[in-house]
Amino acid sequence: MVMVLFCLFLVGMTSCGGNSPDVVACKAMECLKNGDAEGYVELMAEPNLGRIEHVIKYLNYRHKGIREYKVAEFDKRDPNSDGYYWVMFNYTDGRGRKDTAHIFLMKDEHGNLKVGPGDGLSDWWQY
Repeated sequence: MVMVLFCLFLVGMTSCGGNSPDVVACKAMECLKNGDAEGYVELMAEPNLGRIEHVIKYLNYRHKGIREYKVAEFDKRDPNSDGYYWVMFNYTDGRGRKDTAHIFLMKDEHGNLKVGPGDGLSDWWQY
């Protein structure tokens, strides 16, 4: 039993950090869910606080925010590119509606994954 708990602890610890597409996109989703525009901006390749504040207001107005989400899949967007990824989420909004959405990621000059291009959400919420 102790060994099983230890293994679960290790899995939990490794899933909380890193520079993998699902981890970075989950951090971004958590910021959107919690209304943390400044936290989201820190994850962006091209920071734009005003844009993300608008997105969060829109999410809260139209969808009553994000209630829960889960990574559905992720992959490179273009196999020939060097570091463009998309992460697809299944989510439930505050009204109880279920849908899917994508967050796009790209590598910066240091090889870190960042949300982008732009806000990384251009296909969301029927802008």
